[in-house]
Amino acid sequence: MALPRTIRTERLTLRAWALADVDHVMAYAQDPTWARHLPVPQPYERRHAVEWVARAHLTDWEQHPLWAIELNGRVVGGTELS
Repeated sequence: MALPRTIRTERLTLRAWALADVDHVMAYAQDPTWARHLPVPQPYERRHAVEWVARAHLTDWEQHPLWAIELNGRVVGGTELS
């Protein structure tokens, strides 16, 4: 069974990553409160966001689905199935 690329709820949307998500990733990944919970480079630079989003976007959906978590039109994180 194929997993949907987009899942909408009343509050948020889970969707496949897009290359245009880099600025949103930069915004939350530079927040020290968020960053302390994940192993991300500090300082978090634009090149880190570009590389991460590109990898997420190019990942084989059938083998490893990755969703961007969108709230009010902004990506605020991500989730995956392993």
